[in-house]
Amino acid sequence: MVERVDLRQEKETLLDSWAAEFLAAHPDGLVLHLACGLDSRPLRVARPASAAWIDVDYPDVIALRRRLYDLPAGVTTIGTSVTEPEWWHRVGSMIHADCATARSGRW
Repeated sequence: MVERVDLRQEKETLLDSWAAEFLAAHPDGLVLHLACGLDSRPLRVARPASAAWIDVDYPDVIALRRRLYDLPAGVTTIGTSVTEPEWWHRVGSMIHADCATARSGRW
């Protein structure tokens, strides 16, 4: 009998691990989480208080995230399409250290 592997769970575990490793190595860093959807990574991954986390997705998705999750301090949400250039102006002013980018959705 072949063992069934949940590839989505494997992917999430791997991305959580990478985010945690990045934040451990760069405690003042920034995680830019693109197309975050309803991913709960900022609730699962330990983040130093000095690190920043930015979730970006469509406005209706971000509104739902805010209703469903009690996001910790240091997590910023931006409701926009990642293809719109305006949001970079807001994020650009927040990048003052090392930055890692995570992508949760399908493009």
